[in-house]
This record gives sequence, C-alpha cells and structure tokens, in this order.
Amino acid sequence: MFCGNCGAEGVKDSNFCASCGKPLAVLPAQTPGLALAAKITPKRMIVIAACFVAIIGIALIVLLTGNNGDPADDLGSAETDGAVVAVSPSPAASPPPAASPPPAATPVPTTTPAPVQSEPLPEMPLVQADGYVEVIPLIYDGAQSFSEGLAAVMVGEWGSGKWGFIDKTGKEVIPFVYDNAQSFSEGLAAVRRGDWATGKWGFIDNTGREVIPFIYDDVQSFSEGMAAVCNNGKWGFIDNAGNLTASMRYDVVEPFSEGLAMVNIGGRRFSGDHGNAGFGGGKFGFIDKYGNEVLPLIYDGAGSFSEGRAIFSIGGDFDPDGFYSLYVGKWGYIDPDGNEVVPLVYDRAYGFSEGLAIVSQNGMYGYIDRSGTVIIPLIYHNAIPFSEGLAAVMQDDDLYGFIDKTGNLVIPFLYSNYGLYYSIANYVFSEGLAPAMEEDMMIGNAGFIDKSGNTIVPYVYTRVQPFSEGLALVAISEWFDEPDAKMGYISIITE
Repeated sequence: MFCGNCGAEGVKDSNFCASCGKPLAVLPAQTPGLALAAKITPKRMIVIAACFVAIIGIALIVLLTGNNGDPADDLGSAETDGAVVAVSPSPAASPPPAASPPPAATPVPTTTPAPVQSEPLPEMPLVQADGYVEVIPLIYDGAQSFSEGLAAVMVGEWGSGKWGFIDKTGKEVIPFVYDNAQSFSEGLAAVRRGDWATGKWGFIDNTGREVIPFIYDDVQSFSEGMAAVCNNGKWGFIDNAGNLTASMRYDVVEPFSEGLAMVNIGGRRFSGDHGNAGFGGGKFGFIDKYGNEVLPLIYDGAGSFSEGRAIFSIGGDFDPDGFYSLYVGKWGYIDPDGNEVVPLVYDRAYGFSEGLAIVSQNGMYGYIDRSGTVIIPLIYHNAIPFSEGLAAVMQDDDLYGFIDKTGNLVIPFLYSNYGLYYSIANYVFSEGLAPAMEEDMMIGNAGFIDKSGNTIVPYVYTRVQPFSEGLALVAISEWFDEPDAKMGYISIITE
C-alpha cells in the first residue's frame, strides 16, 4: 500500500508511513497509474523540474558547440542516462559551419497524433489451391448459383433464416430481409415475406426495389417476359409490369418456352427425375402469352417445348403412389402446331438439348434426333441431356462416364452420382467443367473435371453445382442432406 500523504510505499504489516510517520491511507496499488501518481509529491516535483531544466541546458550546449559529426545529434536528440530525449533546436541557434545545415528536428507533439490511415488489406480467400480458389468463403446456410451477376444466399436455420443477395465479390447488395428467394431472371427476382404457409411473394429488381407487390401465395421466375403466379391453389401468368395476362385457373403450369406454356387442369405436381418436376392427373395443353389455348387440354401428359418439340402422352394411367413413374403410358413428341412427329412408343421421354433427346424403353436409355431417329442406342441404365457436346451416361454398376454425340466414350466410367444435390442432372458440362464424384463415395468427395477427364477441382466438397457466370456453388457438411452445410463459391484460376 502507499501513503496518501507523501506517496511513499508503506511498510508491510504497518499502519504508519515509514517516510512521514503519518497513518497510511490505502490507495489502489493494483492500478499502476494511480500508484505512480501517489509517489509524485510536491518535493519530488521540484527535483524532477530541476533535472528537466538541466537536461535542456545540456542539449542547448551541444547544439551551440557543434555535434562533431555525430549522426544521433543530427536528429536533434540528447542521450541522458541511457534514454534518448528529443529536443527542439533553439530559434536563436546558429547553424554549424557545414556545407549544408542539418535538418530541423521534429518537435515532440503535445497531443496524440491521429492514426495513419493505411490502405485496407485485400481479403484473402479461405482456400487457394492449384487451379481454383474459394472467392466467397463457405459461410452461408443456403445459397443458389449466380444469375445476372447476383446470387441469393441465406443466413440462419432453414425455415427461419433470412435471404439476401450478394455480388461476385461477396458484397451484400440486397439486405437479408426475405424469408425465401429465387434467382434473378430477366432483371427480376421472386422473394417472399412471411413463412411458407402464410407468406406472400413479390418481385424486386437488382437494387432491391419492389416492382411487383407481395400478393401471391406462390410464383415462378420470369421466362420470356412472363411469370407464373398462384393464389388459392390456382395458377396464371403476369407480365413484367405485374399485369395478369392468363387467368388464374390452372392446377399445374410450367414457365414459357418458345412462346408457349404447358398448363394443366385437374392434375398435381410431384418430384421427378433428371431434375424435372413430375406431373400427374388431369389434362394438359399449351397457351400463348395472351392466355389463348393454342393446343387444347387433351393430353394425359406433356412437357415444355424445347427446340421445336414437346413430349406428350395419351391413354396412360396415373399412379399417385408410384415412385417417380407417376404416369404409366407411352410417350412421343409433337410440334408447336400439335402434329405428332415422334410416335407414342417410349416408356419415358425428355426435352431436347443440343439436337438430341433422351428416351427410354424397358429400363434402358439412349438418344434420338428431332425426327425420331435413334442416334445413340438405348444401352444405358441412365442418361443425362447433352451439354457442351458431351452427356453423362450410366453403366449397370452405377458409375457414370461421358459420351459425345456419336456415342463414343470420351471420359471413362469412373464417377459416382451420390450427393450432387440429390440429382444426377448436375453431371452436365458448363463453362468447360462438370461436377464429378469419386467412385463408391456416398458423402463428400465432389469436385470438377474438364472434358478430358482431368481433375481440375479436387474432391473436397460434399455438394457442388455446375459453374454459372464464372463461379460454382459448393458446400461442405457432415452428410449431404443435413442442414449443417456451409456454402460458398469457387472460381477457376486461369493464369
């Protein structure tokens, strides 16, 4: 403890000061600043002042008599008892007889200077390896691929987290205030306020401005200037100004494609394979952008137009308890005028991509052209649409490889399909790369390969999505369907 009268430190186990003899007044010795202040008495202040005057005098003598070439003195400093004290030169002092006068010493500041504002350090990526880099760290609890320069991302638990939009640097562009969100399409993004049961959907632009009010129970993204909207279980279409162009009376609809939209009355939507939705029940037809039924609702099954063809079926049976094969019947293709161009001979059929379409008979898959000619025989146990000239096909051992449009095997059967966001449809090339997963792996170990089968991004992720606008969505979790996944984006190093 310290004496509150003279500041001297007291003797242990004594109640009186050893210096002044007066009773000790306890000071908080655990606070160094207060202890030091307690030691500075008026007598000691006089001694300190005298020492300071002496130091200043010595420094002035050194300046007036020359520094004899001592570099330390050129900086206007004096050394006293091992401590260097900066000294300002006297205004009356004459410069030494040198070729050039020494630089003036910097005065000691009387206040703390403002901190120097340095350039911000660049944000270092979480992972950078040969060939790729995580440009946006895996910090999001939900995310979608980039579209039109922005990506919808979510923070928080599924069902209660909030969605917003980031740009390709990871900067927040639209705040995290929405309860659900879809990717941007044709300048607008669908977003929802409220939970899945009672919330309402609307559309915003890329600045976050509300363009179409939040009045719909469900919506689809814009396609060819139109978006499907739903209230009370019935679907219709609006334009990008929010005007209703097709009345809300349909039970199932698909986005506009090649000027027509598939619509259904009396049916239902289910999960489907190849990344597509499955439909069942009721009757299907096609409408134009004004709501006119161009092809009447007479089909028992149908799909959207692609490359001038749409799948259709008549006379099949709907099985609501079926696994994927909700509709049991034969499929063919029609043109936009409703003419049958490929007869009803296939057990399954899918949309055209790069001039070829997948068809199936007796559980085996192959490819036909727009005239219905079989181009690649039906010899595979599964198949994926062509993309950038290649298509993934599966052998009977559940391994995938890639073929070209002549059916030649380009990349061997080496890849498993587990964990790629639940869908083998992600085995498509985009921007020169395709998702891939190591053989016999059920969790983790997803990466990317090029068109020669070279591994470009190693198998270190649990889930991956195809590249879009230079970035690919990736995720890591304990198991591919658990909600603990953290998501971010990678890009390829091209230098």
